[in-house]
Amino acid sequence: MKIAFVVWSGEEFGGIERRYIRLACRLADEYKDGDFLIICRNISLRSVLDVIGVKSGVKIVKIGFGEGMLFRFLDLLILIKYMISLDIDHVHLCINPSLTTLAFSLFSRFIPPFSFSMADTTFEVKKRCLNGFYAHFSSISANGIDCLSKQTANIIRKYIRRKDAHKIRIAPCSFTDLSRSKTSNDRDIDVIYISRFVDGKGLELLERIYGDIANINFYACGFGPLKPRIPKERIIKTNESFDLLSRSKIFLSIQKWNNYPSQTLLEAMSCECAIIATDVGETRNIVDDECAVLIPYDASALRDAIFFLLSNPARAEELGKNARKKLLREHTIERYMEYFINEVVGCKK
Repeated sequence: MKIAFVVWSGEEFGGIERRYIRLACRLADEYKDGDFLIICRNISLRSVLDVIGVKSGVKIVKIGFGEGMLFRFLDLLILIKYMISLDIDHVHLCINPSLTTLAFSLFSRFIPPFSFSMADTTFEVKKRCLNGFYAHFSSISANGIDCLSKQTANIIRKYIRRKDAHKIRIAPCSFTDLSRSKTSNDRDIDVIYISRFVDGKGLELLERIYGDIANINFYACGFGPLKPRIPKERIIKTNESFDLLSRSKIFLSIQKWNNYPSQTLLEAMSCECAIIATDVGETRNIVDDECAVLIPYDASALRDAIFFLLSNPARAEELGKNARKKLLREHTIERYMEYFINEVVGCKK
């Protein structure tokens, strides 16, 4: 079995990149006679190594120059050239429909069979005119489309040909790296928010209530184009979230449209954080009332939920323990790995 994972993003990673890097590492550990590659851009190498952590049997191939539109285009040409010479069974593109997936479709006659991800529930909300174009033509030559939820499957189904719909696969769960998770009774951080600083991730809710929570030990961790209206000393930038989560009492997953299948939310569950999540989209696929405080997308509701849990530490501890139990029961890498090999890699055009 020879599989390559193309992690084709910038310097910093989000949940989708971490998920597939962890999958590649687990496959390499499980199939000792296999050959598993992670192909990334030069500027992404540090983030890849941060996710891998301990030594793994997975191989890393770095390609390209740097940031900027010109460099990204040159990197893509180098990637396609490398794919033509690569002797593997399957390539998975760990990205949503894009120029990269389109390029693979255009050169599909000369490269190994490939699949790509569909994880973006804001695909239509963003109103990007090229999204449908990329999805349509990328799906024509792909062997499989790995959708992380029913919602993403329904979205991409609108853009592809009816005869390509059989390529859609819906993952049975999400997962995280439990070997890196930590639990602790000594939690010095009251509330933590970890996310990309982009529209739809709930940053605006935090900005609205910051005056109310300024006196508690609160931190926002992330990166992105938005500049939070929060004091700099409250902002942390890191690629390793488990240490912070093990120190945190409450974790906020407050996206505007969907919290599933948030990798950071799973990491928080594994560390037994009490979860506050917006009850939107498919959020209940990952948390419910037994393991989280579910709220509407509303600043007042968020503030009230934070102070409720801080005032009721026993309830917060109970929610955290229930969250970890739910994770161990439903969202395991073993379950996802079986699906990926049989359904995504095994999908035929």
